[in-house]
Amino acid sequence: MDQKKLDQQSQHWETSFSNKPEMFGLEPSIAAKKALKLFKKKNINNILELGAGLGRDTLYFAKNS
Repeated sequence: MDQKKLDQQSQHWETSFSNKPEMFGLEPSIAAKKALKLFKKKNINNILELGAGLGRDTLYFAKNS
């Protein structure tokens, strides 16, 4: 892939998130809330969260573990 295009895309998202951090929401996702309920029900205490987003789900899991 063209490095210039990759750099432009990276800059686009950096600017977008900097200008509007609430773009994808500030609260944990619905999926994270449902997952946490299931984890607690199944007594799952350790998870691996890949952190492929803004961190809202990662923080939610960390605060509620």
